[in-house]
Amino acid sequence: MPQSIETIRLQLAMAFGQGTGVMIASHEALSHLLSGNSSLIERAASNWQASHWAFVELTRLLGQMSASHAAARNAAVIQPEDIDACIEVMIDLCKKSSVAQGLDDRCTFIQTDLLEYKPDMRFDVSFGIGLFDYISDPLPVLRKMREVSDDKVIMAFPRLWTWRAPVRKVRLSAKGCDVFFYSQARINKLMKDAGFNRHTVTKVGKLYCVVAYPK
Repeated sequence: MPQSIETIRLQLAMAFGQGTGVMIASHEALSHLLSGNSSLIERAASNWQASHWAFVELTRLLGQMSASHAAARNAAVIQPEDIDACIEVMIDLCKKSSVAQGLDDRCTFIQTDLLEYKPDMRFDVSFGIGLFDYISDPLPVLRKMREVSDDKVIMAFPRLWTWRAPVRKVRLSAKGCDVFFYSQARINKLMKDAGFNRHTVTKVGKLYCVVAYPK
């Protein structure tokens, strides 16, 4: 059932508060993050049914980083600039890493929603690592990855029925973040339904590592 904007805003506010811990966010900071025309709310509302727990976990992490940023400047209250700085920090860390590796002349970093992304080129390889753990409906994402990839798509899926699965489920659920696990049979069906021509599945520890080929 589709959720109202107010319900989404309330759940994300709670997640942000979990991340900030004892640090208080100003009314202006929360309004900046959760106003009806904010990018976060717009994307969450359009993808809530399939990816609500991913938005909850992202907002919790943003709260944690915003609290750390406010503390670093000796402030007792989180302000809008703390939130904006943390969003920029995520991308800036990627840019600095590309410079350190000598790859900055061939790397572009974009903050967007994959399902809305319309690239002007196709890619040799796409990666989905640490992604499908938090998506309740992975099929639209898999189809999109196949559509934009020429050679292969490399992915990791957390295995069902490992000793870690129930422990992780309880731990993350207590923090308001759902997590999803996969059997090999379900992975095989997902690859077929997404339109991949063929794929391989390799068991590596508590993960299934999958290489899927669009052609």
